[in-house]
Amino acid sequence: MPFHRTNPHREEIRRCRPEQRITTRLRSAQTRGALAIAAVFLVLASAILMLRESVLSYRPGQYVAQDIISRVDFVYHDSEQLHHYREQARERITHVFKSNGDVWSDIESKLRQLPDDMAGKTIDEIPDSLKKQFVLQTASVATALDSGTVTAFDQFTADKRRKDYEASVKAYVDSLRHLVILPADQRAQELQRQEDFFLGPMKIELDNGNSIEIDRTFADDASDALLSDLKKAANANFRQELQLKIVAFTMNNLTPTYVFDAASTTDRQNAAAVAVPASRGDVPYRANQPIKDKTKPISEKDWDVLQAEHRAFLDSLSPITRIESKVGIVLWAALVTATLCGYVCKYQPRIVKNQMRALAIAGLLILMLLLAQLAGIGSGSIYLFGTAPTILVAMILAIAYDRRFAFGVATVHAILVTAALDQGIGFFLVLFVGVMCSCFLLDDVRSRSKLVEVGGITAIAMMLATAASLAISLNPIEPPSFIATSAWHAGAAGLAVGFIVLGILPFIEKAFGITTSMTLLELADASHPLFRRLHSEAPGTYNHSLQVATIAESAAGAISANVLLCRVGSYYHDVGKISK
Repeated sequence: MPFHRTNPHREEIRRCRPEQRITTRLRSAQTRGALAIAAVFLVLASAILMLRESVLSYRPGQYVAQDIISRVDFVYHDSEQLHHYREQARERITHVFKSNGDVWSDIESKLRQLPDDMAGKTIDEIPDSLKKQFVLQTASVATALDSGTVTAFDQFTADKRRKDYEASVKAYVDSLRHLVILPADQRAQELQRQEDFFLGPMKIELDNGNSIEIDRTFADDASDALLSDLKKAANANFRQELQLKIVAFTMNNLTPTYVFDAASTTDRQNAAAVAVPASRGDVPYRANQPIKDKTKPISEKDWDVLQAEHRAFLDSLSPITRIESKVGIVLWAALVTATLCGYVCKYQPRIVKNQMRALAIAGLLILMLLLAQLAGIGSGSIYLFGTAPTILVAMILAIAYDRRFAFGVATVHAILVTAALDQGIGFFLVLFVGVMCSCFLLDDVRSRSKLVEVGGITAIAMMLATAASLAISLNPIEPPSFIATSAWHAGAAGLAVGFIVLGILPFIEKAFGITTSMTLLELADASHPLFRRLHSEAPGTYNHSLQVATIAESAAGAISANVLLCRVGSYYHDVGKISK
């Protein structure tokens, strides 16, 4: 068989054909790993985007151009209404009062002791503390201790008269034991409750199981009703000259027979509140019923009602419709993922070879998309928590790679966030302006103030973009306050991202395996420990490194290379000579 010599030139042409290059790349382990990362990114991005069903495009404080009409029948659980009904149930519970001890027995004991306290004494010899107990000045009663009263009580020390006096005292006190005396302030509160919450007579419950109307109780001060009952009992059991004195003494020594039982009352009130069913807070709405008019801004309660209507609408969708929506999300996410992969392969092909960097970028994009999606589910400002993650992506990638690559990837992320939050072109333009400013201004990080300056300029640009996007809307009643608040939130997002990147910059360098100019400047500092060690232990090598750094710096500047990197690399290129 003849030997045919192959043509090396033809083999090289065949090997370099485009179709063969693509096949060879697809067969490589690096490409397969990158495709696996892209597939995982697609799955996670699709799962996050499916949460957009729970996102409301409305926010508290926002005005709407027209009335919002309910799409389905639904029930909104109004916690404030349920709380109102439960508080009413608590207020209508009869208050419980507990016994304050045997008050009347104490009165009886003190009345029995009076003859002994005044025996053999004149009016001047009576202690002032005892005299005060007989003083009473009211509109219907005016009395005080006098000599005749002292003499009358002194006569009761004899055995027969003593027994008659004690019998009178007992009968007097027994005729008063049915009275319910409450603290004056508490009785006033009960009367106020009767006026505020009840149409008819209100009762209080005693700890002995009986209940009594509040109008049949007395205050522990000198009320006309209580004085009338005391005078009636004293008139029936004592001589005329002692009657008012006994009434005065009783009033001055009287304490409430019952006091408010806070613990028992609270237990009853709690039981009454629990007994109110949760359904009392349900507010039914019908389909095609207006649930929010356009004359007032959306309040927190309005937002909750809209959220309940949205959940009911989702539940009313057929399974086929839900599946079609999810398939559409997956296809849309696949298109975005393919675009992102093509952009990475075109402008940063080394990421395909370095799978750790590919994982870092994919993880960053997924995490920031999730944060933005979770911000959209809540009722917080979407211009604050919805824009910050995308700006953070732009700044991190601008530091880790270059501005063009960061701008492209962050723009794709802005598209994902806009779709995830169910927003329009105005919201995307705000993100686009923020991404553009943060990427093109973040060229080289040589100082910590650089990140803050970029964040500040980005904040101003986003504020202007937010105000412009809201001002040109077709809603004629969009208030300046809402526009100003949204613009302020967008600016706060941009400024906050600058400080966040400043704080996590060391972690960014480790995650992406990069060294920023700020770190290079720290290494170039003559007081760096390793540089000082080189100077002290290898002074000749140290001087040589300085000379090489000067030459390398000039050469790098001539060819537009990284001057700072060449200079720092020259400083440490012979650092190993410290140990030799």
